[in-house]
Amino acid sequence: MNSTKAFWICILLLFVNTKFSYGQEELIPEVKREKILKPNSEHVFTLNLNKGELVIFYITNYSSDLQFLAWNENNEIVEQTETFDGTDIPIFHARETGKYNIKITPLHQLKDAIKYNLQLKVIKSNTNDKAEIISKLLKSFYPKNEPGSCVSIMYEGKVILQECYGLSNISYQSKNNEQTLFNLASVSKQFTAYGISLLSSKGLISLNDDIRKFIPELPEYSKPIKIENLLNHTGGFYENDFPLALAGYDNSFIPKEKEFQFIYSNKDVLFNSGEQFQYSNTGYVLLAEIISRVTKMKFNQWMSENVFIPIGMSSTLVLDDMNTVVINKAESYVKSKDGEYIISPVNFDAPGPGNILTNIDDLTKWITHIDSISKESTLYNKKTFLNNGEEVNYIFGNFYSSFKGNKMISHLGLTSGYRTSLARFPEKNISVALLANNGMWKTYDLASEIFEIMLSDEIQLEKLKATIFEKESNKKVTSSEKKPLQNTNLEKLTGFYYSDKIQTYFQVTMENGNLFLSNFFNPQIRLTNTNINEFSSDVWYLNKIKFNENDDKTSMTIFNDRDTAAIKFFKQ
Repeated sequence: MNSTKAFWICILLLFVNTKFSYGQEELIPEVKREKILKPNSEHVFTLNLNKGELVIFYITNYSSDLQFLAWNENNEIVEQTETFDGTDIPIFHARETGKYNIKITPLHQLKDAIKYNLQLKVIKSNTNDKAEIISKLLKSFYPKNEPGSCVSIMYEGKVILQECYGLSNISYQSKNNEQTLFNLASVSKQFTAYGISLLSSKGLISLNDDIRKFIPELPEYSKPIKIENLLNHTGGFYENDFPLALAGYDNSFIPKEKEFQFIYSNKDVLFNSGEQFQYSNTGYVLLAEIISRVTKMKFNQWMSENVFIPIGMSSTLVLDDMNTVVINKAESYVKSKDGEYIISPVNFDAPGPGNILTNIDDLTKWITHIDSISKESTLYNKKTFLNNGEEVNYIFGNFYSSFKGNKMISHLGLTSGYRTSLARFPEKNISVALLANNGMWKTYDLASEIFEIMLSDEIQLEKLKATIFEKESNKKVTSSEKKPLQNTNLEKLTGFYYSDKIQTYFQVTMENGNLFLSNFFNPQIRLTNTNINEFSSDVWYLNKIKFNENDDKTSMTIFNDRDTAAIKFFKQ
């Protein structure tokens, strides 16, 4: 090869492997842009901001996943997020006056050009009043004609902001207000745990009691599981949503009786009690049942008479029947693939881990009460440990962690289109509660932004690395992008598989060199070959599928999305 030809080949290779940035375009607030991102390219924008201004970006994209990165003139990251199909809303707070850079890149290699829309709002603030800044942020985040939220912020025991935004019901155009009831989802756990603490303080139960003392229908486990294990998620229970989804209940209503049937019939646990921490809704279903059996009252009635009413939470209730008509309840909404809001009903009625309905007024009363209890109660200040001595940072329905160097007691809630965040910062005497009926994932980033504003004196920006323009995503490649491995005999794996544990069949078929999984409840789901006899899919309850041909009968084991539970099916 002569030197001239080698030179042009090098130039060609450089061209192919280069990402192109088509100049820096200045962004103007409120102007909607329709952009086309081509393969091997990135978009870089600039934005001039004044100190204290809040910026909200609206990125709409239904064809690929993008990465959003923003940094200031000192090369300090101010926001970094991945935006998935649909609308995402990155937010950041300008700490200094100056020029800010925005970069949008694809998360994975593009085959074709993609289109996305970009718009931003800048919230100008001429005040140091944090409540006013947060109020402006929330009013911009939740448009008046869309599902919204309610917020309550307390400082030194006093409410400094309590407002509601958006609609509680789109059909009737009714607005969220301070009496609107939201489903707390997993934030309900701290109420169930409080109920257990009341029974313990009265001597009706001990946290060291074997749970089979109260629920003898449970199988005998290899090691006794105590009430304390349920409280701090160290009991080793499977998540019932996984086997129920495999059995066809993913988008169907799950009656309480069906959930208990799964619990009683499952003799297996993930680990012996106290060996590990593994978050489990099942444990809190059992805690609610223990309260009901000890008190000989329905859980919802007992909680109302012994928890909610004494605290003054007169509107709060446990919803243990999804057919119950509830006045002032916010409807639950998520966005469809077409970008339209649709109703997303809660599909289970077993109380304990969720399904407490409350409004922002009542939740503020709870914050005051639990703050007092946390300071006085020995139970709420007792650390818990695994068998090996490792501390468990989960106490009575709350995670104990830190945020920007500040001690934080918090929990998030998610079910259908309800989103909840409740956080307390005891060393700063700050509490933030956010209830939403808009199923955006960005709700939790919004809550974090509120935390940052309230703790703004403590914020330290992360220094940007010099390789900012070369940052690569670690995002898992979707099944449509992976190529089948050649060392798996796909044909041998086809057939019918049955699990006696959940009494469910799956059929494995092959088409055009790819395996598909299906049954009565699930249409053809394409499997992606990830290793020898191992597969994955884009469905959360079919996260990993592993075939084993060494058994007497070929088996197929399906793992959940956290790889913490597995169900084995045998070939028929």
